[in-house]
Amino acid sequence: MLMRSIIEQAKMDGFKSISLSVDPENSNAIHIYKKLGFKDYDYDGNSYIMILTI
Repeated sequence: MLMRSIIEQAKMDGFKSISLSVDPENSNAIHIYKKLGFKDYDYDGNSYIMILTI
């Protein structure tokens, strides 16, 4: 619920995208973010960077 609220607020504030970093071992979080529409963007050696285009 919190992430959906953040996405909605970002839309209302005029943001075009949202990005986040997630630990590659946290498969539950990765799954949730993908269900919300986030896509894999990059890997910095420590975490996946995911992006949601609004």
